[in-house]
Amino acid sequence: MTQTFYFLHTTSDRAWQTDDPQQWLIDHRDDDLLAPARERLVLSPDDPERCLRAVLRRCGLVLVRVLTNSQIVIRHWGEPTPGMRKWAKSFGWNRTGTGVVFENLKTGKVAVHQDGQDVLLHGESVGLTFPWVAYETKYERRLAEEVDDHDAASASITNFEWEGSPPERLTWRVLKAIWFAELVECPNCDVPLVLVSFGWQRGMLSFRSGRVVRYCLRCRRRFEVNEDRPLAWLADTLPAPLRPSHLRLWDTIPINWSVPSLGHARPVQLADGERS
Repeated sequence: MTQTFYFLHTTSDRAWQTDDPQQWLIDHRDDDLLAPARERLVLSPDDPERCLRAVLRRCGLVLVRVLTNSQIVIRHWGEPTPGMRKWAKSFGWNRTGTGVVFENLKTGKVAVHQDGQDVLLHGESVGLTFPWVAYETKYERRLAEEVDDHDAASASITNFEWEGSPPERLTWRVLKAIWFAELVECPNCDVPLVLVSFGWQRGMLSFRSGRVVRYCLRCRRRFEVNEDRPLAWLADTLPAPLRPSHLRLWDTIPINWSVPSLGHARPVQLADGERS
């Protein structure tokens, strides 16, 4: 039975498939990529392990061996552990349920990941309690107005407030408007991410960046990013009737949307009398 291997060049992220890594190395020993290990390849063409160790150590290569369609072994040299997410996406391994074993040939250390999703996928895993079906249903109907759109969306979190809406939660109406306005793709699946939460907090001396959390409905991973101009982002994303009226920090602070935002460090849109 033919086995499948992949070489990955960690510096350039180039990757390619081969059925015989040793033969590939011998056939390509004159390539510039293998120049640092060429002497070993010439002297020991019949010693696969010595040749492999030489190219992993000197040429920045990683060897991936496919054991089954749900288990791979990654052989590399030294630290840090090579990033595998780009390779995984390119060759269809960016999925859950794949066992991953890292074998560090320099130290002899072996690291086993029973489910290598955190190695092969961008983002963070999400617990099973998240209401996936509710969000999938609402996202499919994001262009439609529904009776319960004014209800709070479960699992959403915010410290912005809207008059007449539940505190600390986003309504489906607001979420649908954001989903319609923005297009942020999942780095794993290339499908639109679904915003779930956003907020804006103040530190001891100044405002921090805003925090925006999005989920992927396909790979079910979580992505959190900072937004340096949260009020400007909201103004660009939400139509005026759906923008929040207040921000809750130490108190409930009105937002003046008629004033242009100057970023998170100078929140001039907040009522002047409330800033200190």
